[in-house]
Amino acid sequence: MSVQNIKKAYCYCRVSQKGQSTANGGFGMTRQQNLLLSYVQEYEAKEKDKPKDKTKDDLSYDLSIDHMEYLNAEGVSGFSGKNIDKGSVLFNFIEQCISGAISNAVLIVENLDRFSRANPQRAARILMDLLWADCHIHETELDIIHTKNSKLIDIATGLERSHKESLRKQKLSTKNWDKRFQNVVTDQKALTAKCPAWLHVESGKYQVNEYHAEQIRLIFELYNSGYGQAFIRDTLNDKGYLYNSNTWGSWLVHRILNDRRVTGSHVTQSSLRGEYDGLKMYPVIISDTDFSAVQQRLKSPGRDKKINRNANNLFAGLTVCSYCNTAHLSVMTDSKNNQRYFYCTNKTAGNGRCNTRGFKYDIVENAVLQYIRNIEFEIVDDKNINAELHALKTDLITKMQYRDEVLADINKVDIPDPIDRRAYKALQATIINLETQIKNLESLDDVSTEVKAIGNAISPELLDRKNVAMRQDFNARLRRVVKEIGVFRNENTLLIRIEYFSKINMQMIIVDAKTGRVILQSISDEGGLIIDTISGNRERHNDGKWVKIE
Repeated sequence: MSVQNIKKAYCYCRVSQKGQSTANGGFGMTRQQNLLLSYVQEYEAKEKDKPKDKTKDDLSYDLSIDHMEYLNAEGVSGFSGKNIDKGSVLFNFIEQCISGAISNAVLIVENLDRFSRANPQRAARILMDLLWADCHIHETELDIIHTKNSKLIDIATGLERSHKESLRKQKLSTKNWDKRFQNVVTDQKALTAKCPAWLHVESGKYQVNEYHAEQIRLIFELYNSGYGQAFIRDTLNDKGYLYNSNTWGSWLVHRILNDRRVTGSHVTQSSLRGEYDGLKMYPVIISDTDFSAVQQRLKSPGRDKKINRNANNLFAGLTVCSYCNTAHLSVMTDSKNNQRYFYCTNKTAGNGRCNTRGFKYDIVENAVLQYIRNIEFEIVDDKNINAELHALKTDLITKMQYRDEVLADINKVDIPDPIDRRAYKALQATIINLETQIKNLESLDDVSTEVKAIGNAISPELLDRKNVAMRQDFNARLRRVVKEIGVFRNENTLLIRIEYFSKINMQMIIVDAKTGRVILQSISDEGGLIIDTISGNRERHNDGKWVKIE
């Protein structure tokens, strides 16, 4: 056998599921490899000499196990076409053949099922690209060699047969899954033995693993209270919790926060079973409201930022730029003097939306803490909170009714209007935000007590950035009652606005931007505006008049 007359054999083996791979104890891959190996060993040239007519295919070559390589695709679907998608082992092989990086080679498959079960037109185009690169395809099951001169009808018939076989298997699989899901709905039976780590199957039904469920409830409670994922990770590890015998990492916390199955909902991985996505089939660990609140926080680019490891910003997620009213304030540290500065994120992004100057962070921190410590608790009383709750719930009902009307319009047509879809998405986001605000207010048993606790937490230790846990706890408490802290620099003064969840209550502080001296303080409540001047005089503005308060 002349080495020059030997083509290298690339043996393509594919199984659709990981469990069929050799590493997982399956026989599908091994069976194919042994079959193709035997084919190469027993192969004999179809012709003894090269054809004199150059328009005919040259089948005078031999194959050898010394010139053979396996192309293994484990757990890759041929029906979906993923096995020929960009980045797949077969796609890379075809690309190298077309570019000339691989030459004098043949592709060997058990049958065209292995090559692809995707749409026949797509598969035929890719297959012909390979054949026109002078790479023959050996189909061992039918003992056929496909070349660029092969009859297209033979190739098309093979690919069509493969596609129809997949459709047949798909229908059988779908019927089987339909029956399983029916058992879940009617008999409350477990779908499969495979389930989330916080559950286990006992007597054919899902049961809660309380050890893991306790950790998951703590994760959602802490995150909805304003704590960051790193803090939650450290808290779980400090408590000695393990998840699947492993310590907690930030990414694992993030995955749990995004796992819809904690609400009892099924999450399907197959488009064929999309109708079952969201089906309530597991025991509920986290309510839909709490889960939605977490999703809103995760998606929010501003308010739900958390104190980082350096704990630079005590008011992380609360401070906004009152100049452009569209961005939050971030803290940047001057490495030369270790001085911290507040900058509008629009300014640092250089998008032209804000041109306000930066200002010293410490001045804002000191002024706000001093003001909160001396706040009069009666201005954020429970009466105002109840009024705000009523307004929020009324708004929520209106938005939900409008959302349902938009959804009804969407469902009336096969192809919804993009405007309706965008409106529905915006309404959903608004509803989640309203539900989050209602939850925050309802969690306050006594508003004045909560505000007083915030004031009592202010201490010299709180100002030390090294006390990260203390600053995170303070930030979480503050978020429960403070909606927003807006800051705006006007020449040499800073205007600081503290807005509570109760719209009736708002405080304003005017501070010297250079010295930090408080020039003026004001409080607005249902009785009007109260001003505390630097001299100590107090006046209330009501019905267009200023009245001095003794």
